[in-house]
Amino acid sequence: MRLRKLLPLLLFAGVSALAFACGGDGGVEHIGSPEASATGTAQAELTVNPNAEVLNVQMGEWFVRPERSSARAGDLTLSARNGGTTLHELVVIKTDTAEDKLPATNGKVDEEKAGEVIGEIDQFNAGLTRAGTLNLKAGKYVFICNIVGHYELGMHAAFTVQ
Repeated sequence: MRLRKLLPLLLFAGVSALAFACGGDGGVEHIGSPEASATGTAQAELTVNPNAEVLNVQMGEWFVRPERSSARAGDLTLSARNGGTTLHELVVIKTDTAEDKLPATNGKVDEEKAGEVIGEIDQFNAGLTRAGTLNLKAGKYVFICNIVGHYELGMHAAFTVQ
């Protein structure tokens, strides 16, 4: 008898949790940037500029694949899809260092030594897409997943802004 009374409540809680986890727009979440800089000051959360050029980035075990290798300078919305089975993140670093030669210790890229971190899509679950807009100046960039061990397993890609 008690189960009959609890079932609607449990069903509502489950559906609510699922809706919250998936976001309100088909699983696309608009995301944050690095939690804090080396000086400890928080950086602004990334938002999506609807007028920006869009770059789709596929991620999974063990790759980062932007749909193209370059873009024009200006606002660029990164739409990162985690097609893998584990957590991933997308860190954008402006650097002249080759994508596979960034300084790493203890299984992670030393972001301070690698170059200038422009923005980050924080860790997100498999099956989700997260998006955010960055203003990129002309130069060379590297997209990485900087979860322990992921960069070393091949989760990096070179990108050029003209």
